[in-house]
Parts: sequence; structure tokens; C-alpha cells
Amino acid sequence: MEISLNVVKKIAKKFWWVVAAATLLGLIVGFVFGSTRVSTTYTATAQLIVDVEYLESIYGGEGSNSPSFSAGYNTAHSLVPTYEKTLFNEETVLSRVADTYYEETGIVYTPEELRKKFGFSFTTNTLVIDLSCTSSSEDECVHLLTLLCEHGIQRLNLVSSAVKLKIAEVQVFSYTFTLVNASASEIENYKNRIENKNDEIYDYVMSYLPAGSYLQRDEIRNGFKFAEKANGELTVIYSNSNSEVTKLVSEHVTKDEYIGNLVYNGTFADKPDVEYFKEISDGVAKTSSRTMFYTVVVGILAAICGVVAAYVLYYINNKKNPEPIEDGEVVE
Repeated sequence: MEISLNVVKKIAKKFWWVVAAATLLGLIVGFVFGSTRVSTTYTATAQLIVDVEYLESIYGGEGSNSPSFSAGYNTAHSLVPTYEKTLFNEETVLSRVADTYYEETGIVYTPEELRKKFGFSFTTNTLVIDLSCTSSSEDECVHLLTLLCEHGIQRLNLVSSAVKLKIAEVQVFSYTFTLVNASASEIENYKNRIENKNDEIYDYVMSYLPAGSYLQRDEIRNGFKFAEKANGELTVIYSNSNSEVTKLVSEHVTKDEYIGNLVYNGTFADKPDVEYFKEISDGVAKTSSRTMFYTVVVGILAAICGVVAAYVLYYINNKKNPEPIEDGEVVE
């Protein structure tokens, strides 16, 4: 018996409940099965920072603004992006972490397995290196990250004799303001103006900082972040690890005659926002569940099975009690 449109209508009319029951059962089974497939991962974070006090001690004393100190400071900035290779891509460090972890817990990890657990990034112009470790165990991710910091610092301090790293609490200050009723061209002109005024802003900030303060020019340019919105608004965030620099930069920008009439919420009487970074954080849990996936997939498969079962029942029933042949039906 071939399937025609009339046959399909008859099957749907007579055996719809078979498909519905199979689908419902599949949804229930898929939901129950998916609920048992919930996994939790933990991520611990840490920050390493270049030891500026060490730089000051070897390049002319605390607060020095001499060319030699500037050279050392610039060297530190240029090296930070390259530390990824030494921190968790270098076999020496990862092997030491694996060996120490085995000695303390009896759990074996290869350097390649550890490399997949660790994350690395750096905050531009703050001399801050952000590290993370993700694991299915909270204790494990904190433990492994602690070992990575210890062995990573030892290794970096060994290979970079002029720059020392340490684990430290870091504060990042930021101001946020919004340009409103700005056209696309005004937004683009504003971004370009910020770029072109970088040296002017730098000179302005340096004129207010205490004598002997050191500030890189790129700390102005790279501290800006922009978020455009479709309704003619541009959110501007300036961040720096120095609260006074953050305030001076933001004040100078919002006083600019070109954008003054576009600035909203750009007064700075209050203190800037402060984000504190702990030395090594506890593991933060993230739960992932595939309940919906299994519910949908099993439900669809069950519905297909229900359709097949309905057709079989119709075929069997039609063999026992043949129905009159109608136009459009073909009977074998």
C-alpha cells in the first residue's frame, strides 16, 4: 500500500493519539535523562603584576623619572604580552606544576593537559597579567593556579633579571560617560579627535600629577573603550590603574569644545568606579545542562517512532477491515 494524501489524513484522524503519546513519552524521557547530565566547572583567577618597586630600586631610586627608569618601565610594558609563553606554554613551568601537583595529591597531569586548563591575558598598560584555571573541582583549580603562579614567577624572575613579578592586589579605576544625539559622523569624528589629542591629553595629565610621576603616552590612548548604540549614543569608558590619571583624562575629554554639547552624565564630582582583583580567587562555579537538548532530540525521535507506529497500526487494521477505495488511493 502506497501512502497518499488521503491515507495520511486517515492515519492522522484515527491514530493521532499514538503520535501524541509517543512524543509526550519521548519528551518526558529526554527531560529526565538530560537532567542527569548536568556538569559543573570551576574557574579560579589570579593577577600577577610587575614589581615596580623593584624597578625603582635598580633604576635610580623610588619615584625616579630618570631616562634609565623610563627605559626599564618601558621594557616591562613591552615584555608583558610575551609572558604567556613562559607562564603556561613553556614546558619547564608546566612540568614543574605537574610534578608538584603529583607529589602533593598523587594526581597525574601531563603538561599538555594542564595547558588546556590555564588561561592567559594581560591588561593593556597596567603591567597586570591575568591568569585563570578551569577544572571540574574547585580545590583543584585553586591548587593548580597557585602552583602556576609560584613556578611561573620563579621562572620569569630567572629569565628576566631586570623585571620582577609578584602576586598583588590590583585596582583598576574607570569613568563612564555617554554622548547622546550624535550622528554616525560625529561619533567617528569624536573617536578620531581622541586619537589626535592623545599628546595634548598626556601633557594635561602630567601637568597635574605629582613631581616624579611616570606615565606612558599609550596609557592615554589604550585606556579608552567605546560602545556604540543604534540610537545615536556612544558610551565611553576610560580606565587606568591610577585613579588620578583616570579622573584627569576624563575631565579633559568632556571639556573639549567639539563634543561638549554631546556629553551626558559626564560630570566627575564622585569617585571613579573601582574594580578590585584578589590575589587568587576561589573557584567560581558555572553549571551547564543539556536538558533542553536531550528533551528536544528524544522528543523528535519519539514523534518519528510514533508516526511509524501509527502507519503500521493503520496498515494492520486496513488488512483486517479493508476500507472502500477512494479517488487518489492506490492499493497494491
